[in-house]
Amino acid sequence: MADSLRKKTLTGVAWAFSEKIGTQVVSFIVTVVLARLLSPSDYGAIGLLAVFLSVSQMFVDCGFGSALIRQKEKTDMDFSTVFWYNFAISSACYIVLFLAAPAIATYYKMPILKDVLRVIGLNLIIHALYAIQVTRLTANVQFGLQAKIAVLASVLSGALGIILAYFGFGVWALVGQTMGAAVFAGVMFWLFSGWRPQFVFSCESFRRLFGFGAKIMAASFLHTVYTNVSPLIIGRKYSAADLGFYSRGNSLAALPGGVFQSTLGRVIYPVLSSIQGDEERLRSVYSKYLRLSTSLVAPAMLLLAACAKPVILLLLGEKWLPCCPYLQLLAIGWVSDPIVQVNLNILYVKGHSDIVLKLEILKKTIAIAIVVTAVQFGVLWLCIGRIVYAYIALFLNIYWCGPFIGMGFWRQMHEVFPIYLSAFVAAVIAYAAVVYDGLSLIFSNSLFVANLTLLIVAAAIGLSTYMLLAWLQKFDFIVELRNVALRISKRVK
Repeated sequence: MADSLRKKTLTGVAWAFSEKIGTQVVSFIVTVVLARLLSPSDYGAIGLLAVFLSVSQMFVDCGFGSALIRQKEKTDMDFSTVFWYNFAISSACYIVLFLAAPAIATYYKMPILKDVLRVIGLNLIIHALYAIQVTRLTANVQFGLQAKIAVLASVLSGALGIILAYFGFGVWALVGQTMGAAVFAGVMFWLFSGWRPQFVFSCESFRRLFGFGAKIMAASFLHTVYTNVSPLIIGRKYSAADLGFYSRGNSLAALPGGVFQSTLGRVIYPVLSSIQGDEERLRSVYSKYLRLSTSLVAPAMLLLAACAKPVILLLLGEKWLPCCPYLQLLAIGWVSDPIVQVNLNILYVKGHSDIVLKLEILKKTIAIAIVVTAVQFGVLWLCIGRIVYAYIALFLNIYWCGPFIGMGFWRQMHEVFPIYLSAFVAAVIAYAAVVYDGLSLIFSNSLFVANLTLLIVAAAIGLSTYMLLAWLQKFDFIVELRNVALRISKRVK
């Protein structure tokens, strides 16, 4: 059974990672192209609407996806009940957004937001129509179909966005890209997932799932408000261009961390849920996931912070250079995310959504206070505040969640400290290479070649340093890679 679970986990991780890498590569290319065709204010306009769409989407899901994944026995009645709930609530949320659009546009003094919100808000309904297909596949750790659909939808929607931007549609290019991604994915999931909802609604299923999911929804609401309160304040207090710089820095910072964290997180939650009754095994898998996710995310984020300047100059162009310090600070804040998330997963698996809610209330009260204070001094201080909150959240999550898995603060820190130290050393060396920047003298005739070479050299030096330290200390992912290589070599022979 252990080998079966291990194989299932590795297969799930492989597909989920392929999906994330594929979609992020496509998104990355599209972002680079669009950033050169569109202005920071175009991105800022979409950023202003993110909070309204995110809060609405949170009400649509209502934590039912997590509740279904955690539930051991899932029936078609359960899935159909959630499907019809999603459809009804998404329709209601869209009507509210449609009616509120003029007031939102007036508040931000941007008339175009009225029509943009009324169009892009349709994504709520479209997503609701295929969300359960995704949940069913995730609950069964089946990520192959999801990966193929996600990558293809990203390619098609990215192409649509680029075409619209090229022909001068401005912010509507971003709307078209977003809408296209949802439509393409929805059509393919309905065609290939093999599941259709029944015309039934079970009040018993709804009550059972809502009991767990409602608390997750409330916690998600607090997190969503916190995530989007910064863009709201920046958009109101500063300019759309300032918001565009912040949004670009934030999205770039979330790119590598999001790839690893969401990939492992999507797989590990259903895996942990499947062994929730075996405490010793649960602790072992938890500990390994903690080390593995940290060993991937920490060096990625710190190296991104070290190489931020050539990354921005190479990919976005000189006009986006003001977002460099934002990217560096926000990337540092992402370093603690694996530990924060893996601790929350344990509470979900154990069924303690009430504690998740209490914890989020405490954390987000602190977070909002930090944001409101920091933003008075500028966007840069807002990013510094994000770092402060990230490490407060780290401590609080371990303090509250650790006892449920028998791993307190110092034990978890003991697990990840060598990883943090190795990643920090590698990032310092890479940053020294960026600061020295002797390559600009060699390639003075071409700034593109100079920046590309500098990025490659600095990243290679930093990554090589980290891999050497990881090999010397036998980090989990190094051991796993060696085992995979041995199995492949045996098959070849």
